[in-house]
Amino acid sequence: MLVQEAKWIANELNTRISELSPLINVGSSTLHFRTVEQPFIDKEIFKPFVQQGGKVLHLDMKEEQGVDLAGDLMNEEFRDQVKEHEIKGALCSNLLEHVENPQLVCDLLVDIVQTNGYIIITVPHRYPYHNDPIDTMFRPDVKAIEALFPACELVNGEIVTIEGSSFAKMLLRNPSLLAVTTLRALMPFYKFQSWKHIVAYIPKSFKPFQVTCVTLRKQ
Repeated sequence: MLVQEAKWIANELNTRISELSPLINVGSSTLHFRTVEQPFIDKEIFKPFVQQGGKVLHLDMKEEQGVDLAGDLMNEEFRDQVKEHEIKGALCSNLLEHVENPQLVCDLLVDIVQTNGYIIITVPHRYPYHNDPIDTMFRPDVKAIEALFPACELVNGEIVTIEGSSFAKMLLRNPSLLAVTTLRALMPFYKFQSWKHIVAYIPKSFKPFQVTCVTLRKQ
């Protein structure tokens, strides 16, 4: 997640706290990730939400510190357990580009959220290839995200430009990443499909990152 992206999410949450609580954070990762690796996630999003009376449930597939609900949403029994919490809001950030079937994930989000509940989605729009463990290069605009949620109405959506960011600046700040990326660009024979994505992004290296941010309401 990027700082300006986190602030966009926080603004969406803070305008409708009671309507979004309890909020489920799907693909939450660990407490260490949210407070140490990317501390702005907790600072900007979750800490203010909880301080103002909101309730958050962090969901991930791994049982780690800071994960309240550990399991796979594709498992119907686990999904029924999640629905017992009467979820009014779901946050799904930087996940859809890492799954083979984003439509399935979106359908599952709609299933666990109550009628009139909200779903907040963020996905990179202009961002380099990054495996976690895969990257399908799904880089949608607002309309593409809206189309994945036919049972929902669009509440808010925009492509947020991350000022001061770019792949070139990222590489210059991280010499190890620069060396690995340069070496990788010279090796088309190794994982050719991944190589194509890396090389294709080179013309965009000096352009700021962009994130598609969308809020929808289940009808």
